[in-house]
Amino acid sequence: MNNSTDANIIVTNEQTFRSALYIIFLVWGTTGGSIVISALYAKRSRKSDNDIFLINLTCSDVLTIWFYVGVQFYIMSSRTKGIFFCRYIWPFMSVPLSVSIFTTSSMAVVRSRSVVYAWKQSLSRKSAVCWVLVLWITAIVVIIPAATVSKSALVYCKLHWSNPRHRKVYTGFLFAVQYAIPLIIVTCAYVAIGINLRKYERNVVRRNVRKENFEIIKALAIVVILFGILMLPLQVGWMLWEFGSPTWRRALLHVMNYADVICILHSCLNPCIYGILPKQFRLQYRKWSAELFRSRSLRQSMRRENTAGHDCAQILQDKGREENGLYQGLNGPQETMATALNIDNNACETAT
Repeated sequence: MNNSTDANIIVTNEQTFRSALYIIFLVWGTTGGSIVISALYAKRSRKSDNDIFLINLTCSDVLTIWFYVGVQFYIMSSRTKGIFFCRYIWPFMSVPLSVSIFTTSSMAVVRSRSVVYAWKQSLSRKSAVCWVLVLWITAIVVIIPAATVSKSALVYCKLHWSNPRHRKVYTGFLFAVQYAIPLIIVTCAYVAIGINLRKYERNVVRRNVRKENFEIIKALAIVVILFGILMLPLQVGWMLWEFGSPTWRRALLHVMNYADVICILHSCLNPCIYGILPKQFRLQYRKWSAELFRSRSLRQSMRRENTAGHDCAQILQDKGREENGLYQGLNGPQETMATALNIDNNACETAT
């Protein structure tokens, strides 16, 4: 009885701790993502290909946080999980995460192309939008096999594969698509950038190009490094869980419980990196903040002027009524009332 009570207390404390982390990540990621999107939306110049990819990356990160946190709160409840939830909601919470991974790889490739082949025309806005659309379609296609075999097991969902070999193949496929291949792509892209910049470091024109791209490259490099570290427990953990021995599974049990939390942390850090590192984005954010506060101050000033004008008009109207009443029945304070009206008129002219 005591062992059962202690176990319940441990489970309750762990759920409370995880819930607190989810709420912190939800507020953190939403705030950071909103700042990035607002600053990019307020950009008056035409959106570049990097801006389009950055907007898509931010949106996918925010959707990852919201989707995952909402699903996890529902899973932690004791409600029965129906077939609709297990087939159409639970598997597809990985779609925004896959889009975020694919977008990070795409940004590295596009930036490498703009540096290594600087004489070529940059990616058009229409091409960037089509590229982003393909990323979303690809992410959905990747998750369809899991959705087709997802079943309800009362209070949780599970993948019911008809053949265990299919489960192993799909696990290896996800590891390659969501982790190994993106790391290889971005590594090759940044190696090409490094070789190119070192080769032409004495060229003045190339140095200007390098200076323009260095801030974005630095941010992308840190994003990739954090991706490799923070996604490692989840991706490698699933591989060891699937292909490892029972001893490995017991050792990985506690790690896998918080591997998803570390994965969500990765989605929260992306907006912070883009808001701190790139000088161009910092300038854009400051410009957007200044315009926001300037417009707010202008609205408050206009509101005060309108209020002052309304008050003056009301005073004149009231004084006029009193004046008419005094002329009709009171003969004494006419001169005093006229003086008061002159004073109020002067005050209103000064206010307006």
